[in-house]
Amino acid sequence: MTGRRGRINELAVKRRAATVDKLKVNRAGQADRVEKLAGIIQRLEQGDLKLRVRALESERAFQRVAAVQKTIGNAVAAGSLVNLATILYLNSIRMPAMIAYAVCTFFGLQVLVGIIKVKKLDQRERLITGTA
Repeated sequence: MTGRRGRINELAVKRRAATVDKLKVNRAGQADRVEKLAGIIQRLEQGDLKLRVRALESERAFQRVAAVQKTIGNAVAAGSLVNLATILYLNSIRMPAMIAYAVCTFFGLQVLVGIIKVKKLDQRERLITGTA
């Protein structure tokens, strides 16, 4: 009976010793972390370290603005090419007019793609902000 109790006590002592060792390691780790944080705070206060903060809302707004600007640029190009092609066609300069119409069609399709992209960005923003 004493042999079994002795083993049980021995196991309990080993478990407690392991727990004490873990606590010592955690306490030493905590001190290192506190020291590291203190160093970071001191560098921030002295101006040696600068924080960069990313605002995801502004990044999404920049994406939308870029998409709208690209769409407007494509629309201006398409409108200018329609005017050019019409003038060329009315002055019986047919081949360059057809080329201008073809390029205008390309930009017109880009405008449609851009509008769809802006609508998707708006929809995603509404889902994220919960204003749907």
